[in-house]
Amino acid sequence: MSLNASKSVSGALLILSLALVLSSCTWIYTLFFDPPSAVLVADPTEGSAPLDVEFDLSDSTAPGGVQQFRLDFGDGSDFATGNSVELPIAHTYAHPGTYTAVLELTSEYRQTDHDTATIVIEGYAAESGPGDAGPIAVLAADTTLGDAPLAVFFDISLSSAPGSTLVSFRLDFGDGTTPYTGSNFSQTIAHLYVPVGLHTATLYVTDANGDTGTATLDIVATTEGGGDVPIAKFDWTPNEPFIDEDVTFDAGQSIDPASGPVDPKAIVVYTWDFGDGTGDATTGETIDHTYTWPGTYTVTLTIYDDDGLAGTATEEITVRGAIAYVSSYFDGSITQIRLPWEETLPIGIDTYGVATGVAIAPDGSAVYTGEIDFFWEEVYVGEILTPNHTLGSAAFLEVPVFDLACSPNGDWLYTLAGFPFEWFIPMRRGVDTQATLPNANGVGFGELLVISTATMGVVQTAPTQGYPASIAFSPAGGAAYVVGSDPNSLIWIDTSTHSFAGEILFGATPYGIAVTSTGEYALVTFPDVAEVLLIDLVGGEVVDVLSLEPEAGPMAIALTHDDALAYVTDPWDCYIHVIDIDIVSEELSFLESIDFYGPMSPGDIAISPGDSVAVVTHGLLYFEGEGLNGIEDWEEYLLFLLLFDTGGVSILDLETHEFEVWLPAGFSPFYIDIWGIGY
Repeated sequence: MSLNASKSVSGALLILSLALVLSSCTWIYTLFFDPPSAVLVADPTEGSAPLDVEFDLSDSTAPGGVQQFRLDFGDGSDFATGNSVELPIAHTYAHPGTYTAVLELTSEYRQTDHDTATIVIEGYAAESGPGDAGPIAVLAADTTLGDAPLAVFFDISLSSAPGSTLVSFRLDFGDGTTPYTGSNFSQTIAHLYVPVGLHTATLYVTDANGDTGTATLDIVATTEGGGDVPIAKFDWTPNEPFIDEDVTFDAGQSIDPASGPVDPKAIVVYTWDFGDGTGDATTGETIDHTYTWPGTYTVTLTIYDDDGLAGTATEEITVRGAIAYVSSYFDGSITQIRLPWEETLPIGIDTYGVATGVAIAPDGSAVYTGEIDFFWEEVYVGEILTPNHTLGSAAFLEVPVFDLACSPNGDWLYTLAGFPFEWFIPMRRGVDTQATLPNANGVGFGELLVISTATMGVVQTAPTQGYPASIAFSPAGGAAYVVGSDPNSLIWIDTSTHSFAGEILFGATPYGIAVTSTGEYALVTFPDVAEVLLIDLVGGEVVDVLSLEPEAGPMAIALTHDDALAYVTDPWDCYIHVIDIDIVSEELSFLESIDFYGPMSPGDIAISPGDSVAVVTHGLLYFEGEGLNGIEDWEEYLLFLLLFDTGGVSILDLETHEFEVWLPAGFSPFYIDIWGIGY
């Protein structure tokens, strides 16, 4: 190497070393970057309690971006934290007083700035009166930090009830011991904290009006001098997140009691276990995490201080959302619909045939689908394990199956075998099915197949109609109900024995069925006569008949979880009919028809667990007589589908009754089931 080259390399290493040293020093950022500017605007800044105040942070700036903001409302409530200043933050001041809200803004270059806003609450709103604001709990103690066993003397005497009188209190010490209750607010309450850790004491006070107020105080009990373990504590935003949403976990409240007043938070490592099997993450005080599946997860934070001592904290977080699965007729595919973010995910099922019924286990652990594979000449009900969509076992069958339902306890799959291969495509409207379908006495036709989810084997069969159409379990799982033709009837199955238990005969052909949350009533659709029937399942009789317009063809049906409304698909006219249900009066009434503007007819329908949306499949064109636009045979019909539209799924907002979005979902989707938490 030449001398000049050696000098160049040495110079580069010197510059790199200098850069690394400088970048490790927070103060170096002040040499190159402008500091952040915190701007806090409150509206309103004065008024009567309770006062709703909106804080605007949007004029704040931070070169390099905002790493974090913290907004202290000044009234003892929890801080608001985050990393975006674009959205306003609302807060309610419940009691009179003068409060100073403080905004602390930290940039990505670890520089900080502060701004304040003063809120003046002069009294209670005249229309509510002081007493309506509720009592004010005040909790104080002679000490909040010390070696265990730690004796703490609590003072509750400053609690008050404006416009009323305090009558009782309860003090929960936060360490698992029995709370202290009483009515003497002037007494001093002593408590001995034995376990080491952070304990949150909570005071509940009640006034003569029955209103309550609360106050909390953190007590830290440590080990004997020099060996104090750090105390882990964290929270998260948003408080009730959805799947696929970023959740920010913040361990900023963790402390190291052994570090002293100069550096009270000498914590060097934060390790997070989010409880969803994604593995540990080691980072700083805050970290973002995304959950992909609804559920309740146990989050564990482990912190280590500069002495190598560890502290842990665990909390449960509930993640909301809905997961729908759709089976498609003509490619045998399964598609997952993720809500509320309206995303689709094709599932790795590849058959040369048809996907029929679909059902989700009550705990969401598996999804089951009927498959007809013409290439391998196989018929089976397959198991897909969630959330990673690994293939489980399969129940191989002798005949095609269609609608599919999972028992409320998750032990059984009920599925219907009612058509031979050549009749798996829905019949044209107006065809006399009784006269044109093959004889229903063939082996396996007109049967209910009972499949064990533990073994994925058929354990029993039960007779149904010659051509069963739809099946539904009662919510408690004691019975299952099947509607179909030959004869036109509703039959019920005793699930304790998986055997026929009774039937109701009809004068027309039923298609769809939905059972109310109590299991006492069912709604059944009749597309050939444009009717929906309300049936008393306890008495075994029809109690009301709702007639739709003569051209209607009601098919699939779904109920809101409070049994207030029914949503019915109408493939003939591309409508979703909305029906009001009055269980007390045993009456049905028509509310409205929601028109779907699209090329494909609505098929099946499912409602999210929180009644937020309905998911509707659109995969088959239904037509009468000589067909649609000259299409007279299935070959031309399938070619039409391939050339113009393969169908999809629409999302219906149940508050506005408007279709929000159209999503792809395989080639001619039809059956659908949905599962989730709180959406």
